[in-house]
Amino acid sequence: MDKRAFFSSIRAALFEGGLKPGQVYNVETLLNAMDKADWPLTHAAYAMATAFHESARFTTMKEMGGTAYFHRMYDMAGDRPKVAATLGNTQSGDGARFFGRGFVQLTGRTNYRKAGRHVGVDLEKDPDRAAEPTTAARILVWGMETGAYTGKANRDYLAKSPPDYVGARRIINGTDKASLIAGYAKLFQTALVGAGYGKAGAEPAKPVPAGGVIYPPAAPAAPVPEVVIPKTPEAKDRPSLWASLISLAASLWKGR
Repeated sequence: MDKRAFFSSIRAALFEGGLKPGQVYNVETLLNAMDKADWPLTHAAYAMATAFHESARFTTMKEMGGTAYFHRMYDMAGDRPKVAATLGNTQSGDGARFFGRGFVQLTGRTNYRKAGRHVGVDLEKDPDRAAEPTTAARILVWGMETGAYTGKANRDYLAKSPPDYVGARRIINGTDKASLIAGYAKLFQTALVGAGYGKAGAEPAKPVPAGGVIYPPAAPAAPVPEVVIPKTPEAKDRPSLWASLISLAASLWKGR
């Protein structure tokens, strides 16, 4: 995959022309996790869109709000005890302890426990680990692939042609901002396609020289066969003229 082409595309389409180093790191971490999982294009595009939305454009890995807000939203003693019970927040203080973290805003004691078992980290004991980009990327892949968050998984919406990017919001959070995130997914899909996502051995395009034409390398010249010239006999190897005459005379004498 040509990451330079990918970042060039999303920089213009989704990041208003610029990304900070932390954003680049978070995007690359998620890309690497999805590539390692061998995710299809539509799965990767929607996951990128989800993370883009949930992490405020890859800038933060923690839900906005303070202790009082999280207590009201997720604690048994707060304003939504049924929601707290569904999340497994049965102990006092769970709301402020297990608020949203990571690329998908993992929320609730039960989800932290299940995700921690999958990634091999005790998130129930140390929930802040869910905000680490590498861990968060693995949690996203696990949850969206298996349907661990809501019972809905990638295969329910993203294996179709065309993919149901609006309905796919149910994998994470009902229908909240479904159309907005679907729009992000289409932009991420365009960027991934342009960068060659999923194509084995895809390499960045080589620059074209000033002339505009790239000539193939010339074929190597055929080896020239070695010509062996026979040696002329050395003078010492040739019989002398006097020796030849003497031999001739002796032959004639004998013939008399």
